Amino acid sequence: MVQRGYVTEVGDKFVKVRIERQSACGGNCASCLGCPAEAKIIECPYRGKLVKGDRVELVMEDKRFFKNVFWGYGLPTVFLIAGAALGFAIFKKEGASVLGAVLGLALGLTLTRLVFKRRSTEIVAVLADKIR
Repeated sequence: MVQRGYVTEVGDKFVKVRIERQSACGGNCASCLGCPAEAKIIECPYRGKLVKGDRVELVMEDKRFFKNVFWGYGLPTVFLIAGAALGFAIFKKEGASVLGAVLGLALGLTLTRLVFKRRSTEIVAVLADKIR
């Protein structure tokens, strides 16, 4: 995964990068007002020497990206299905299955939030001109 942006602030270990959010269609949403694409500022570690205004690429390894996708989507889905199955197995009613699914999803999302608070997403800012 690679995203381009501009350095807005440089610290000792981290840099703040302003990125333009891209639309799903890949177009320039600001010109057609088709969907809200606002700039976002993120803080991440960096490699090399960066100064304010440098154009950078935010890089994440593919392996890390797919692990994050699993934790972000897979874990809540597993808990949703398990909650639905458990609710139905215990009470033998569809309403209990739905309630179990909702509770399972809530638990899965809570665990996912805890996982992401404790782990680094491992996005690194690298000077764009020195890449490749």
